Amino acid sequence: MTLGKYAEGQKQYLEGLSRAPDNTHLLTDYATWFLSQYYGLMQGGLGSDAVRNLDSAIVYLKKSFDIDGMDQNTSYKLSVSYLAKGDCPQAWEYFDKCLTLGGRPITKEFSAALKKKCKKRN
Repeated sequence: MTLGKYAEGQKQYLEGLSRAPDNTHLLTDYATWFLSQYYGLMQGGLGSDAVRNLDSAIVYLKKSFDIDGMDQNTSYKLSVSYLAKGDCPQAWEYFDKCLTLGGRPITKEFSAALKKKCKKRN
């Protein structure tokens, strides 16, 4: 996928998940594949196809998170996904979970975007 071979990457993720369906790293990485498709389709002006990919990313991320709620990468990507979806309460929920776990993957740019788009209620 890093090399831009998205179809080949998807095939490999599906093969891996057929052998280890509860592997949280594969689930989160496959969700990342859907996120990359989402952003690519949004840039291409294909919003409805993009949203289907975003929804699929959330399904795989939630499955991964349900298995291992201590993975910072998964909670961060859930926050990113929910922000893209416009679901501010969920974006903040997973952002806060990621922070509690150490917050390592959170970037300054994402924090600023979340704060700008989603005012936090206390």
